[in-house]
Formats: sequence, C-alpha cells, structure tokens
Amino acid sequence: LTAWVQPLAADESPVTPGVMQVISLPQWQGVLKDQLPDVVVADLWASWCVSCIERFPKMVDLVERFEGQGVSFVTLNLDDPQDQSGIDWSNDFLAGLGGEFGHYHLDENLTESFEALDLMSLPVVLIFDSKGLERHRLTNDNPNRQFTEADIEAALKALLKAPSSN
Repeated sequence: LTAWVQPLAADESPVTPGVMQVISLPQWQGVLKDQLPDVVVADLWASWCVSCIERFPKMVDLVERFEGQGVSFVTLNLDDPQDQSGIDWSNDFLAGLGGEFGHYHLDENLTESFEALDLMSLPVVLIFDSKGLERHRLTNDNPNRQFTEADIEAALKALLKAPSSN
C-alpha cells in the first residue's frame, strides 16, 4: 500500500483530511458507532463510479452546511483492494477536494463487501439516526429515480427535527 493509505488499528478512528484509512467490515461498524450520538451520513463510493465522483463535491458542500448541527459525515471507498491505481486515484481525488471528515477504504473482497453491506450498485448514501439506526438508504438502483443532494438534505432535516434524534 502507498503512504496515502494507512491501516487502521482496531482501537483507533482518526480523521485525516484527504487520506483514506484502511478498515475491515467490523471496523466500519465501529467507525459508525464512534460518530454517535450525531446523525451519521455515510457516503459509499468508488473511483470507477462516475456518478459518485460527479456528486462528491456536493457532499463536501453538505458537510460544510451542516457543520455544528449534530451531523457527522464519513465516506467508505469500495475500490478493489488489489486495484492500487484506483486507490491512488481516490486518495488524490480526496486530497484535491479538501473534505475535512473521515475517509475510509474497505480492505475486503468487492463482491463480499457488496453482499455484507446489502448493495446492488454505487453510489449509496446511508443515513443513521442518533441511536445508530439506519433511517435512509439513498441509492441509484432505480434508473428512473436517482437521488440528489436535496434528498440527503431533506432526510437530515427530518432526522434533526425528530424527537429520537435529540
């Protein structure tokens, strides 16, 4: 692995801007739990997903707009661990965006990862309430209904107003 990708120990969850931390599926669950009691937005993406790349800057804008409102943002990159050029490209892409939130790379087989995370395609945005329950799963699985940043924002505003999020 390159110097950009740093393995994550089981007991640490650093946030290094523009650098993906390598994690396993169990560690990913820990990353999500570490964000609580915030509402958590998890953006799942890969370098080969054109719509992921196109909409990623809008996610960075959402991070800035929801700063200080009890919302945490994290990303999970699903590039194949054997595709070093994809991982390098993804790190360069993140570094260029300057997003100041946690970026992680899942060091697992792609097919097994999709199965474990119950994914059909990318991008996917998962939104968890303040208790860690998945409340929204925004996908592009339906070609006639693609999600937008307005969908993410509406879901966040609804969760932040809900009594269970306080």
